[in-house]
Amino acid sequence: LCALSARTAHAQPTDDQAMLAPDTIVIFPIGGEIDGSLAASVMQGVNTLVDEYGAKTFVFELSTDGGRIDASIELANFLFALDERSIRTIAYVPSGKRAVSGGTLLALACEHLVMGDNSLIGNVMPIAVSAFGDRQELGEKEQTLVREQLKTYGRKRGYPLALVESMVTKTQVLELTNGTIDGQRFVTKAVYDHHLTTISDAARKGLGAIVRVPADQILTLDSKSAFSYGFASHLQNNVEAVANDFNLNGRVF
Repeated sequence: LCALSARTAHAQPTDDQAMLAPDTIVIFPIGGEIDGSLAASVMQGVNTLVDEYGAKTFVFELSTDGGRIDASIELANFLFALDERSIRTIAYVPSGKRAVSGGTLLALACEHLVMGDNSLIGNVMPIAVSAFGDRQELGEKEQTLVREQLKTYGRKRGYPLALVESMVTKTQVLELTNGTIDGQRFVTKAVYDHHLTTISDAARKGLGAIVRVPADQILTLDSKSAFSYGFASHLQNNVEAVANDFNLNGRVF
């Protein structure tokens, strides 16, 4: 949090700059544990840059293993709603960094996701940590809250919803090798089995499938898999390359 606050403060324009140029690219790092204080700091910083200095494009540089469920959802919803203010948002997970758990909520809430080499997203299953450090998976009530939130982002951003679901809840996911089901290349085993009951024997033989997420695992994706599966739109190892990929020619701030 201290590192974030320092870099956020550094990212404030000086008085003589007044307004940022419309094509300025604001690099906004979000790192460490996501709690209420961090969420409030990020939201205040972004609102100041947007409302007082006219920022239009943000690259959120993510390096976090998540934190509190409520704070992660609040901050992710804030980033997601920036669309309504005509603010462009790009989540960037630098090389070797992680945006897992609540960090994945932030990543998928943004308009675009870019990842560096050997970076990770996923594993958004809600857990409780005891005073002794023991970790326990939370139940369906908490999983439903997080899962539906993540699927809301996934629907708008065009991510494979079965894979999104498997980041939160243990469920087997298949990749269809010949065709789709309701336009989806990735489906849960339950959807696949139901579909088999609605088609002919000949059609069943032609509908091949590969298990991509075993039933006893929570999905975590490295950068190459995230790109292959349609989550990361680009793979880049520095912010300047990210800007070039999106034809952002303004000053990096």
